[in-house]
Amino acid sequence: MSQQSPGTAGSPNALRVSALWRYPVKSMIGEPLELARLDPDGMRGDRVWAVRDEEGDFIADARRNPVLLGLRPRYLRPVSAADPVPPVEITLQDGRVVRSTDADVHHELGRVLGRPATLRSRRPASDEAYYRRLPPEDGDWVRFLEELFGVDTGAEVPDLNLFPDALWTNQTMPGTHHDAFPLHVLTDRSLESLRKLSPGSDVDVRRFRPNVFISVPDEIEGDFPERAWTGRDLHIGTAVLRIEGECPRCVMISHPLPDAELAADRGLLRTVHAKAGHNVGMYASVVSPGVLGVDDTVEVREPRVEAPDAGE
Repeated sequence: MSQQSPGTAGSPNALRVSALWRYPVKSMIGEPLELARLDPDGMRGDRVWAVRDEEGDFIADARRNPVLLGLRPRYLRPVSAADPVPPVEITLQDGRVVRSTDADVHHELGRVLGRPATLRSRRPASDEAYYRRLPPEDGDWVRFLEELFGVDTGAEVPDLNLFPDALWTNQTMPGTHHDAFPLHVLTDRSLESLRKLSPGSDVDVRRFRPNVFISVPDEIEGDFPERAWTGRDLHIGTAVLRIEGECPRCVMISHPLPDAELAADRGLLRTVHAKAGHNVGMYASVVSPGVLGVDDTVEVREPRVEAPDAGE
């Protein structure tokens, strides 16, 4: 891969990519990138691995297991089309290192979670048992959602109509470790707005775990400008993303991030629910695979409408 994406030229007042991240293991610390390749199913190398709670029989995440946010993974080989699932190395909070190829990796991660666990790479969508979401033990879905989003009543739960129906029966989208859509897009303007709304909070981008972080020039108005991009395409480098809708925020943004020295902050979550309409950042999918890079210009366009075939 070249050291420069084809999309770096343009106006100094344009929207630009200021950072890129992928997350080799779901819910663990992200890996900053200068260049990223988008495949049809998302950013190459993103959330290829996950920890599975074998006692609970589900894919673990930091919403219920915030300790995962203190673990730092890295690939031992470059991710490529020929090698889409390379082994990973994980640095634990005590400094010890385990690898996916180690015989005791599952035991070590189980010690971290405090219950039996395994490190697993993503499975085919047909593996229903791997992805399935078990109902709450007490069968109370309302209370499950209240705890997930950190709200007091079911009436305060964000609108979840954007989420695919498959997520009611699966922990992640089958065939992936994505919670809903393959990409998350966020702007620096949204974080600036949150800092004004929640002045006592440390509003750090790492709390929100975007894949694509975009800087917004002063000429563009709005406290959360990416909300206006719903249904539109972002052309970045040689790739095209489709903005699908807003991202409801759950308790995960309030958990401590030891690596970043960020403390727990439930006040930030309350602010997001009460003053930002529950949502920060946008979900996106891939329209056209390609390469994008830090400092690339971002062009927001209406989706191209394909002309019907002659004779139809």
